[in-house]
Amino acid sequence: MTIINQTYKFIFIHIPKNAGTTITKVLSDHTQWQDLELGGTIYGESIAPAYVKRFGIGKHTRAEVVRNVVGEHVWDKCFKFAFVRDPFARTLSTYQFLLKWRNWANSEIMDHFENFESFVTSRFFNEEPGPDGIFLPQWNWVCDANGSLLLDQIYKVENIDHDIRTLAAKIPLKLSEESTPKMNESEKLEKNQIFFSNVAANVIQKKYAPDFVKFGYKPSLPNLVFSQT
Repeated sequence: MTIINQTYKFIFIHIPKNAGTTITKVLSDHTQWQDLELGGTIYGESIAPAYVKRFGIGKHTRAEVVRNVVGEHVWDKCFKFAFVRDPFARTLSTYQFLLKWRNWANSEIMDHFENFESFVTSRFFNEEPGPDGIFLPQWNWVCDANGSLLLDQIYKVENIDHDIRTLAAKIPLKLSEESTPKMNESEKLEKNQIFFSNVAANVIQKKYAPDFVKFGYKPSLPNLVFSQT
């Protein structure tokens, strides 16, 4: 769901499993003939493969790559932003997503995991980037190699209703009642039904340590339920 909108001068960098479908539905309403949306809509999905092949940008492309492709003259004129998400919730969402969505090479590996903990502690999760880089830390998508933020604003999935309105006022965009954000069902997680073992929690805390720090998330959240195993 990379969006480069030159009509309203904004660039949306989509980090996998961070409400991209919901956000794209809002932003796509403002796409004109000279704007580009890659993934997230029927139109966006249809053109994304061609842009990946020719220009190296697709629905999940790092900010640094997008900047290099569009050039400084376009990049500097646009308001650049992304949405981040609590690393615990994002990891669980990733696990649930990969269990259901199997349109990727060697997806049968998911059948070998007995539960969430076995997935999180696997070499697959810890040593590979995952399909389309889905296991990579969120900072990887929005910072340069030195860890410096390349975007103008970071919003949070947890505050999506408020932050979409703040974003719309900033650009500015007019939001219709129909485009008011409603979380994709796959993005919703009932936190009182989430159980992280101490082992799984420790792996996530270590793997995504920079995300907890950079984006202001607590590495141990009171509204997440931890089992003692």
